[in-house]
Amino acid sequence: MGDPELTVDEPVPGLSIRQPRRGHRWGVEVYLLAWAALLDPGPEAVDLGTGSGVVAALLAHHGRRVVAVERDASWLGLASRNLAPFGERVRLVAADVRSWEGPRVDVVVCNPPWFDPARGPVSPDPWRAASRSTVHGGPEDFARAGLRLADRVWVVGPRPVPVEGAHVARWGRHGRLVLSELRPGAGPSVEMPVVLEQVMSRVRGRAGVEGPPPG
Repeated sequence: MGDPELTVDEPVPGLSIRQPRRGHRWGVEVYLLAWAALLDPGPEAVDLGTGSGVVAALLAHHGRRVVAVERDASWLGLASRNLAPFGERVRLVAADVRSWEGPRVDVVVCNPPWFDPARGPVSPDPWRAASRSTVHGGPEDFARAGLRLADRVWVVGPRPVPVEGAHVARWGRHGRLVLSELRPGAGPSVEMPVVLEQVMSRVRGRAGVEGPPPG
């Protein structure tokens, strides 16, 4: 019998992901992050703040090896259920991204919390509060954590993330979302096209233009 608090959805055909029926539910941002990570040919990735595990699952679905990191107990049990079918291809770690010392990988992705609780109320819904409130770290914290692990860190949110010692190498916009790639050091910032049809085609595994090659 199914859990009445959850729905089971297919972000791509053949991949089932449980998520809360109410509160925080994933949207187009998970496809943007998965697409960005798939631009990199490297086989190993880290998903910081994995939540339900949907981005990690999408990458594992494409054959990547992923470490999925989450600190919040509200999400850990759900992520464990969603990622279990991938076996050793995905490792779920219960940790605070700000202090976690993980392995060096090819690429890091994150959809961090953006909302400062000092500027508004924290949602009473535990799923939403854990995903949106910066009580346990904000976008800069996630970006810095990612740069300890890889030279390519993709972040999705309302704006690029400025981090000392790094630069936004590529960025693109879809509606109100900005997808940006951080790299260490100084360098140029290039706007790249984010065409949703191409994004979905790549993540769903269909033939099509995959986007700009890694620069």
